[in-house]
Amino acid sequence: SRRTEGNQIAELGGMPVEPKPGEEVIDAQGAGLYPGFVDAHTHLGMWEDGLTFEGDDGNEETDPVTPQLRAIDAINPVDRCFQEALHAGVTTVVTGPGSANAIGGQMAAVKTYGSCIDHMIVKAPFAIKMALGENPKSVYHGKNQAPSTRMSTAALIREQLYKAKRYQGELERAEKDEDFDMPEFDMKCEALLPALRREIQVHFHAHRADDIFTAVRIAKEFQLDYVVVHGTEAHLIAGGPGISAWNPGRACSPAPSSATGASRSCATKRRLRRESSPARGFQLRLSRTIRSFRFNICRSARAWRCARAWITKRPCGPSRSIRQKFVGLTTVWVPWRWARMRIWCSLTRTR
Repeated sequence: SRRTEGNQIAELGGMPVEPKPGEEVIDAQGAGLYPGFVDAHTHLGMWEDGLTFEGDDGNEETDPVTPQLRAIDAINPVDRCFQEALHAGVTTVVTGPGSANAIGGQMAAVKTYGSCIDHMIVKAPFAIKMALGENPKSVYHGKNQAPSTRMSTAALIREQLYKAKRYQGELERAEKDEDFDMPEFDMKCEALLPALRREIQVHFHAHRADDIFTAVRIAKEFQLDYVVVHGTEAHLIAGGPGISAWNPGRACSPAPSSATGASRSCATKRRLRRESSPARGFQLRLSRTIRSFRFNICRSARAWRCARAWITKRPCGPSRSIRQKFVGLTTVWVPWRWARMRIWCSLTRTR
């Protein structure tokens, strides 16, 4: 039995047979009773459902270091995704910026019901979002701007943390020494002070094992209270030699598969989906290769017919005999050596 007062659970367990005056009794026999679920990492309200640029507010792709950005200034609480989450039993989410920037901004823990974000906040800022690996690289490489390597991503994070640490020291010295001037206000450094004081966490977006180690390395260097988000390849290093010496923090990642130990969810990499079944992965690649080959052959046949029609001044219509000839060629006589070579090249290509 459960008794509620307003929106709070007041009592659990055995209850009096007769309810108190004014209480409503709901018979839920045979049903399950669960607390509201908490999603520890989302981007709810940052990318609005059904909208493109107008509702895309998750990444500020003009500067790779933006710790001063606040998620609560971008969240749209009336986006229907909040209603869908609430109907599924998720009552609290941690949401915030994406992983385009090395330092993306401030995450917030909010309720999934309400129409004003200021009345839905559980804690803001909840954490500072940082990202390692392929996402910052892919965004800024096309802009000919740092970071375009993993080294640069880690260096930008370190640089800003060192600036914030020096800024913190100058603030503390100015408070103690009247002759020492206060440092010039720096909003980026101000935003990082709660993380340096371990008042809030740092959420590191990391998939690959080496990126996870980089996150741990930076966190230990600045004594941060941190969480590794996603951790797709965490199963590769968990329990390995010397891993306990790193004293890793928490991880927010999909539930591992009982068969392989690898993380499995809609958010994991397609590469893991292929690796979950080597035979299935080979079949998918072979199917794509054959379809590509058939398309190229048929396209070439069509182009050849049109060229011939232009030269001979004949109408360029469909040729059933030629189509059947080439379709039969690709369905009956498949060049297996070429297909195997194509598949081997794609399997060994660096990703």
